[in-house]
Order: sequence, then structure tokens, then C-alpha cells
Amino acid sequence: MHSDAAIACHPTIETEGDWDTPNIQQCAGAAIYRANVHKSPRNPAVVVLPANLDLVFGFGEFVEYHDQITREEHQARHRKDPLL
Repeated sequence: MHSDAAIACHPTIETEGDWDTPNIQQCAGAAIYRANVHKSPRNPAVVVLPANLDLVFGFGEFVEYHDQITREEHQARHRKDPLL
């Protein structure tokens, strides 16, 4: 998600492992997530969309949702290890 690579739209993948072929349809969610976390891909072929925190998680919300933790738990964890 934080790379400069195009990310395939998972519903459009027909063959397992077909994630980085030249003709992939790019993931709008990944483009919005990147905007939400202020990541601007340097690759001009990568789709860029505007930020939208109503449609797509920011990084903190993503961690909290997938780890099933509260905002306070995430902040405490982040104070111990800034990379979390």
C-alpha cells in the first residue's frame, strides 16, 4: 500500500497470481488510502484519487479495525513502538 507500484483491483483478477500484469485494473480503494495517508506514488502510471476518510480507512483506523483494538489501545501501542 505504501509502495509506488500499481495495485490490482481484486474483483477483476481472474487468475491467481495475476496481480501485476501490465493490463490490470487498478484498485480505487488503494488509491484513496494512499491519499488518506499522504502517499503520492512516483510512478505516473499509478492511479491517484482524492482522499476520502468516509469511504476508505486512514492508517490508524485500518490498524484498529483489523486488530480489533480501540483508538486508545492503538495510541498506547504506538507510543511503545512508533512503527505500529
